[in-house]
Formats: sequence, C-alpha cells, structure tokens
Amino acid sequence: MNMGQKTVLIVDDDRYTAEWISILLRWEGFDTLTCTSGRQAVQLLQTGKYLPDIIITAIVMTSMSGQKFICSVREMRFPCPIIAIGYQEVIDGLDNVQERAYKSRENSAINDAMLLRAIESVMTSP
Repeated sequence: MNMGQKTVLIVDDDRYTAEWISILLRWEGFDTLTCTSGRQAVQLLQTGKYLPDIIITAIVMTSMSGQKFICSVREMRFPCPIIAIGYQEVIDGLDNVQERAYKSRENSAINDAMLLRAIESVMTSP
C-alpha cells in the first residue's frame, strides 16, 4: 500500500504494540510518531506542530482512555480520521471512530491485515 508520504500518530501505552504498529507502517511507507499516553498525544496535537493524516489509538490505556483521547481530539476539531484498536467487544460500540482493528484474545496481537485495510479505507474515502 503506497498512499504517498502520509503521517500516522500512534497512541498506545503498550510500548511493544506501539512499536510493532510503527514498524509495520514504516515498512508500508508511512511516517510515524508514537505517543505512550493520550495526554502526551493531546499535548502534541495542541502545539500545532504535528498534524497527522491519521490517528491510531488503543482504547484501553491506563492514564487516559482511548475513548477520552478521541473525545479530546474531536473537541479540538482535529479533522483527521481515527482508527481504534482493541478487543472487538470493547471497540464495536464506539461511534466516533472511522475504522476498527481488533486484537486477538489469545495473544493480544493486532490483526495486521485488518489494520492495513482500515488505514487504506480511511485514506481513500472522501
């Protein structure tokens, strides 16, 4: 998937997962920046110096939930699409995200193919 030089902000307090997503997306040609909390990501976005084309966020995080982070981004009227990652039963009820990518119950791994399809979907939609 070559979507041009797009920038993705990854928000996840699980450093292993965040790093894996970053590696996967860099392999696909994206620029990435990782924040390890919703608060850190909100502060970064408030500076106006970093304007991602897409945000990928975990929903279950310790200091600020992904849902609260998403609400903060929407309150800032930040226009980019958001993809939520987490267990299916946790994120299926969310209505303020454009796409979802699920974690496996067996090993908590992200479904890479599903994540890439979600990114392609939000990047090609009008």
